[in-house]
Amino acid sequence: MDWAKYLGKRLAKASWQGIDAVKETLPADTAVKLLEAVCLLLRHEATVLDVSPVEDGATVRVVGDTHGQLHDVLHMLDIIGYPSPSMHIIFNGDFVDRGAWGLECLILLSAMKLAAPQHVTLLRGNHESSTCTQLYGFRTELIRKYGAEAQQVYKMCKQVFAALPLAAVVGGAALVVHGGLFRRPASRAAQRGAGGPPQPKKRKRYAPMRLSRVSPCLGSLEDLRAAVKGGVDPNGVGSSVVAADVLWSDPVAEPGLRANVARGVGLIFGPDVTQEFLESNGLRLILRSHEGPDARCGREDLPDMSQGFTIDHVTPAGRLLTVFSAPDYPQFQADGQERYQNLGAVAVLKGPEWDDPEIVQFEAVHPRPEVTATYEYNDVPGSDEEMELGLGSDASLASSCGNSEFSDAMSEGERADEASSLQPDTDEQEGYARQASSTAMAATAKAVAKLKLQQEQGPGPGSNGAAGDAAACNGGGSSQAASESEPEINPSVAPALHPADSGYFADTEDGLALRRAPAPSNGHRIASLRSRSRQ
Repeated sequence: MDWAKYLGKRLAKASWQGIDAVKETLPADTAVKLLEAVCLLLRHEATVLDVSPVEDGATVRVVGDTHGQLHDVLHMLDIIGYPSPSMHIIFNGDFVDRGAWGLECLILLSAMKLAAPQHVTLLRGNHESSTCTQLYGFRTELIRKYGAEAQQVYKMCKQVFAALPLAAVVGGAALVVHGGLFRRPASRAAQRGAGGPPQPKKRKRYAPMRLSRVSPCLGSLEDLRAAVKGGVDPNGVGSSVVAADVLWSDPVAEPGLRANVARGVGLIFGPDVTQEFLESNGLRLILRSHEGPDARCGREDLPDMSQGFTIDHVTPAGRLLTVFSAPDYPQFQADGQERYQNLGAVAVLKGPEWDDPEIVQFEAVHPRPEVTATYEYNDVPGSDEEMELGLGSDASLASSCGNSEFSDAMSEGERADEASSLQPDTDEQEGYARQASSTAMAATAKAVAKLKLQQEQGPGPGSNGAAGDAAACNGGGSSQAASESEPEINPSVAPALHPADSGYFADTEDGLALRRAPAPSNGHRIASLRSRSRQ
């Protein structure tokens, strides 16, 4: 893990030295090799991973959206620690977009996965897709940093995105997903028409699913395990239905399971649906991310995200929590809007129950390096405006940006009809929603009060006592890291890698490069980042 820490510090230092420093520090070919290696590893992983630490006292820490905020990620890791046999970290998607250092975040997390594959889980978020990365800055970020070489890096990034698992089950008790719950997929026969011949596939990479007026049926954990990872752009069509739901769905206070009209893809689901899913699948907790302070701003049914986490559903079978790990989000705020100044948070799960998360909170690192945004943040609506105006998802937004492949999406009239049909039609439903909302607000407020009390009494749960080395995050203390000996790439990564090879990150005049090591040290095998094949 030392070489991953070293890499993070080098990238943080480069972020203070201008846009060209990243290319000098991490050449494109080195980035591609690292991404190829992690992609091969991820392709061997299932859609749903089972995380069950065996070491006594081990914890599982769930990190929410990080959105390219590298310095905050490094600060967070200083506080919660790095992966080890006694600590597994699940990164719950949305590593890139909106923030200026999406590449650096992706590279750092990939390096950590390669260094400790059994103790790091990388899950997919809705922004790990071609559509979102073109709209929200990641693709442009690569072009600025790598110029003509950006395309090969971006191509490899998209392959990594497509290989990411969708969910993790911790200790058989907690489900971790980026967005939320999902529908039961239609059978293949139903998709092509009963008794009819298979229809030719028509690729619609950018097209969101057509919102159905037929109420979907709730899927099961078995359905999720059997689902595909969704390809480059899970759009809710055909086999990507489950993936799109998992990445885009949101909890609400109202009962029921319905199409997510506000986003234009995925579902919204109430506490009754959470109760049914937990009970039917033998689970007691759902941990998700996906909604930051902008998404929760103006919503009256669920708590705001100022504390970095919320308790959204409390049911007899268990709870649903949202955790968001990008403090002071978004990095680039639209003109005239006040900053949310939210905290970031990490959920800590402990055995043997694995269903009662403790929360570690942290503030943003300031100052940040001065950079220019790589997307039109004044023109592209944030999640809060999408919820308020019903403009639809990031994918739906591409339609208004000129994507012709959205021609079969719902018309505004259809959206209005659908929205009208989703309004509660009975006093009983309205009363249920009010009670669920009140319960969520009270549970979150109680948890926040408990955290404040713990902070007054001493270090919070899961903290290693470190306040976070701000100098290492802002470049002031990076010279020491640069002068340290280069750590070797540590142990076997996957059967797809050459175990006989060895290598390390060498600090050369031309930046970081993968170099041959003379021999494995400390009695263990060292795996390089060169793959056997390009699968």
